[in-house]
Amino acid sequence: YQRRVREQQKMMGGAVRRMIMRQLSMAWEKWQAVYEDQKFAARMGGGAIRRMLNRKLSMAFEKWQFTAAEMKYQAMMLRRGLMRMIHAKLAAAMGKWREQAADAKRTAFMCGGAIRRMLHRQLSMAWEQWQQVAAELARQQRLMGGAFRRMIYRQLSMGWEKWQEVYQDQKFAARMGGGAIRRMLHRKLSMAWEKWQAEAAEMKYQQMLLRRGLMRMLRAKLAAAMGKWRQQAADAKREAHMAGGAIRRMLNRKLSMAWEQWQQVAAELARQQRLMGGAFRRMIYRQLSMGWEKWQAVYQDQKFAARMGGGAIRRMLNRKMSMAWEQWQFTAAEMARQQELLRAAVTRFIHQKMNAACNTWRQVTAEAKRIAHLMGGAVRRMLMRKVSMAWEQWQQVAAELREAADERRRKQLAMRRALMKWQLQQLSMGWNSWTAWYEAHLEQMRLLRRGAMRMLQRQLAMGWNQWRTVAAQMKAEREALERAARKFLNQKMYAAWNMWRSWADEMRRQRKAMGGAIRR
Repeated sequence: YQRRVREQQKMMGGAVRRMIMRQLSMAWEKWQAVYEDQKFAARMGGGAIRRMLNRKLSMAFEKWQFTAAEMKYQAMMLRRGLMRMIHAKLAAAMGKWREQAADAKRTAFMCGGAIRRMLHRQLSMAWEQWQQVAAELARQQRLMGGAFRRMIYRQLSMGWEKWQEVYQDQKFAARMGGGAIRRMLHRKLSMAWEKWQAEAAEMKYQQMLLRRGLMRMLRAKLAAAMGKWRQQAADAKREAHMAGGAIRRMLNRKLSMAWEQWQQVAAELARQQRLMGGAFRRMIYRQLSMGWEKWQAVYQDQKFAARMGGGAIRRMLNRKMSMAWEQWQFTAAEMARQQELLRAAVTRFIHQKMNAACNTWRQVTAEAKRIAHLMGGAVRRMLMRKVSMAWEQWQQVAAELREAADERRRKQLAMRRALMKWQLQQLSMGWNSWTAWYEAHLEQMRLLRRGAMRMLQRQLAMGWNQWRTVAAQMKAEREALERAARKFLNQKMYAAWNMWRSWADEMRRQRKAMGGAIRR
């Protein structure tokens, strides 16, 4: 206690002396700051000059420092690895003790804090309230101070923000330009580096997948339990969130209705303002808008024509290669589909009893789950009958109020639109007329452009249409021949597949009829 009193007296004495000798204290602090700055500048400048004069010696010393630090780090890591290998049990016990000690320390800290809060509950509540109020006051003071400083130094603030924006743009441009230049100068090195990055990322991803697969295979039960726990936790969290939201809406019914009404009105006003703003801007900048839309249409048409023309020319120049590629694609897709169908049919045929048992188990499980869900809902309604009746009543009232609000809003919107059309009748008529004329003009220009393109490139268009017709015919003939060949080669398998499908349909129909009879 005496030591604390002496420290307080010392601090009060220092504060009093500073207040009495304010000018001298400010000068002393100013001298200290200037001296520290000059000392730092002299040290940095001297170091830079010495490095420039003894450049090679400095580079050698830095190289030696880096090598020595790396060797020291490697020796430390090797020593740690060897010690862990030699004293494996001791290292495991030490790690276990550290973990338990950290858990015990954390538990003791949390329990101590909880006990202290329970013993000094009023003091804790007052302290938290004071912290909240102090933080809010500090935040408001900071915001108000910043706003006042910007208002007082408006020109300086605008200049500072402008400088920041220009500096960021120049920094980004310099970085992008420097990166592009370095890639151009070291093109092969950049390509090799990007290739290595892609290969390393792919290998890392494959290792992760392999590790996960092996862990799931080795610890199948633990993985299944973890997945089950995650699903149940997510369901419980979602149900708690929905129930909490419903209870809050029931307790604050009027506030919730007012909030939803305000949201709808605000969204509608924002949408109307956006539409009206766009229409007015188009009317004010009519020539610019027409020119922009004209440029977009012409650019899209030219882009589409260039892409189609380029593709058609490449197909005509490499006709045999194109036909071979399309033939290979079709054959590969068909073979993959046939292999998948055959694999599924063979698996079902080999494991016929297992497949039937699995389907039966799925149906029984789904039915049991549905019955349990219905019974659980019925039991909960019976146990919480009053809450259920109040909830349904609240839902009905909320739906009626929502319908009434929607109807009232539709009427208000219709009246508002009618009033706006009546007030802006001439403007609306002009806008609709301009829109219709502009759409017709765009359609005419598109048709004229297509006609002109076909007239200018008549031979190309005729060749393209001819090629499409021939290709479609050849494709249809090839598909018909392949289907006939497959059916002829796999006649027995097709017959077995059709028989299995008929048997499966009959079994499904009988099971459905039996299930309906049992439920009745």
